[in-house]
Order: sequence, then structure tokens, then C-alpha cells
Amino acid sequence: MQTLTAGRVMFVYQLFRQVTVGLGLQLGGHPSFIRPIIAPMTEAAAAREGLRGTVWMDRIRGMSASAENYGNFFGQLLFPAAGGLLLIKGVLENAGYKVDLLVMAQYAIPSAIAASTIALVRFLLLDRAIRAEGKNKGGERA
Repeated sequence: MQTLTAGRVMFVYQLFRQVTVGLGLQLGGHPSFIRPIIAPMTEAAAAREGLRGTVWMDRIRGMSASAENYGNFFGQLLFPAAGGLLLIKGVLENAGYKVDLLVMAQYAIPSAIAASTIALVRFLLLDRAIRAEGKNKGGERA
């Protein structure tokens, strides 16, 4: 637990959401996980690095919410019976194109991987900024 950073907590949660949504499980989102669980964990990890202040805590809460958005948005089309895929299939079939839901879900895999990679970079950059700010003046910015 001592090695967990704010960015690592966010990334693990983002992967968790992407996998669960990809399996078709809707578990709540912002009100159920981010506000009561993930945001306080990331804030505590940042405080352990010596970071304090309203501006930084707001930034960390926002990044925690982005973990939910990355996981949910880019994971939902991995599930073949997702509403978004069914809508796209219906529109394409009405236009005369024959499409397969499994093939469409396979095409969502590269974007889900890219989103996870981009999220990981953003979270690692946040961790780096937290460490730098924590060492600089104890992180006591407003």
C-alpha cells in the first residue's frame, strides 16, 4: 500500500472499469465509486507525498473522475450487446450494410488500448507533478 500513488490508484480503477463495462456490468460510476472511494484514496496518496492545497486536491479529484470516464466510455463498446453497438448496427443495417456485433466489438479493442495508454501517461505525469510539488515548499499552495 505504501507504493500506491494517486496515478496508480486512478489507473487501476480505470482498468477495472474498462474490464467490468466490457463484460457488460454497470456498477455505478461517479456517485458509487469516485466520490466515496477513489477520490479520497488518491488525495491520501498525494498527501503522503507532502502535497496539500485546494487547487491540487481539485485537480486530483478531476483526474479521478477522468479515470471513470476513460474506463466507462472506452470499455462500453467492448461488450457486443452494448446499446451503442446495437444503435450503430441498426443504423447501418437500415442503410443496407450487413454488420456483425462481434466484429464491431473487435474494432473497439484498439481504441480501448489507446485510451488506457493515454490515461496511463496522464496519470504518470500527474504523479511526477505531485512528487515535484511535494518536494517544493511542502506542497502548501492554495
